[in-house]
Parts: sequence; structure tokens; C-alpha cells
Amino acid sequence: MMRILVLFFLSLLVGCNISSKFPKNLEPKNLSASSLSIEEKNKFLNRSVLNKKLIAEIEEKRPEFNFLSYSSQVKINNNQTTNQFNLGIKIQNKKKLLLTGSFIIPLFKALFTEEEVMFYEKINRSYFKREYRDLPILMNSQFNLGYFQNIIVGNPIIELDQLRWKQFFDNKSLKVQAFSKKNQSNIECEFDFKTLRLKRQVVFTKDQTLEINYAGYEIVRNIELPNELKIKYSNNKTTILINLKLKISRVDSELGFIFKIPNGYKEMLL
Repeated sequence: MMRILVLFFLSLLVGCNISSKFPKNLEPKNLSASSLSIEEKNKFLNRSVLNKKLIAEIEEKRPEFNFLSYSSQVKINNNQTTNQFNLGIKIQNKKKLLLTGSFIIPLFKALFTEEEVMFYEKINRSYFKREYRDLPILMNSQFNLGYFQNIIVGNPIIELDQLRWKQFFDNKSLKVQAFSKKNQSNIECEFDFKTLRLKRQVVFTKDQTLEINYAGYEIVRNIELPNELKIKYSNNKTTILINLKLKISRVDSELGFIFKIPNGYKEMLL
């Protein structure tokens, strides 16, 4: 199970290093702002680029916090093999993210900081510790702490003001797509039409796909956060399905981030 979990982490890390086309199932229309009527939106059909006003509206919906703690249940299906365990998640906004896995006994810990990611697991007594730039799978990507934090709290992986987005809409959703020359990457995000909170984000490559669906949200202390994530990673050899049922346990109470790789553990080859 630990090898599957490491693969899951790495599959999240490759998300920005992509270069394929999006599905052709969307019809382009323009959405200037969520508060406009359909008739008002139709006045802007000649414009298909996500505008600054709508970006600002989406940014206002981002959850604001200093500390956040989740307890969760995780179910991973990898080529018809299913594993389940409990996962604790602690976040210090834009500074640290700690994952603690257990199933009756402790299984693993992973710590994301501003500079590096560290991981160890108890069953095979193994670990890895790398700066983001030294992970060979992440060549030319933008992966960092913020990338992973954004996935957990329901924000777009890439900041909306960093790219030129094409926008599409219907009565229920706003969908945006962008291409980054810097990273040779394509990204698609789908937002709820009324709340402007993220419903889905997908990244593609010629032979792999990472899709994150946000199945539900809850409001705690005026902060709207996901309470269920459904993640699918697939390539030519495997498909991994991950379901995270999240329960917010603490908001803005200072948290501890204890992490130490035990003595005698062997380094994993990545």
C-alpha cells in the first residue's frame, strides 16, 4: 500500500508537466461576471477571455485561514486493488502541510514545506527527502507547497492571474482552460456558477490524466471548504482512484508539525 501511496503523491506532482489537447465537448461562450443575467452575458459573446472582474470575484471566494486541520478517510483503488486508511491533514497557510496516515497503527508521515517534501513509511522502513527542484519527475513544472495545498482546500492549481484563460459557461458552471508556454501545460477548471467555488480541475498529457473532483463543501466559521475529493490518475499502465472524505476538525487554532525521519530507515529510489 505504501508504494501505491507514494505513486499517488508523485502523480499529483506531475500535474503541471503536460502537453496535450482538451476534450472537444465544450461550446465557447463568454461569462463576464457571475452576477450578470444570461441576456447580459450574451452581449459579450465576441469575447472569450476570462476577464479581470471575474478573476477578482473568484479570488474573493478563496478560503482565508492561518491554520487548518482535517481528519479524513481515504480509499485508494489501484488496478482493482483497494486499500483504506485514516489520514490527518494539518496546514499552516502557505508554510507547511503535514499528512499522517494510520490504520490501527501509524503508517506514514509526509511533510511539505516551502522548500522541500519529506516522506517516510513504517512498514518498509523507508523514506525520501527532496527539494522540489531536485525531483526528476518535476522537470520544468511549477510544483511546490502551494500546488498541493490548493488541491486540498479547493483552489485552482495555477493562479488565475498568471495565465490567459478561455472561458465557457452554462446555467450551472463556469469552465476555463489555459495553456502555459513556460511549462508546456494545459489546465481546465470548472466552477459552480452561483458560488464560484471550484467543482473540478483536470490536467492532461498524451498518456496521463489527473482529475480532481470536489464532491461537496461545508462552511465552518464562515470559511467554505471541500468535504470530499474524488481524484483519478491514469496513464498507459495504471489507473488510480482516490476518494477522500474530509472532516474539518480545527480552524485557526495553532497546530504542531512534528516530523522526524526515524533512524535506520533506507532512502527510497524515486
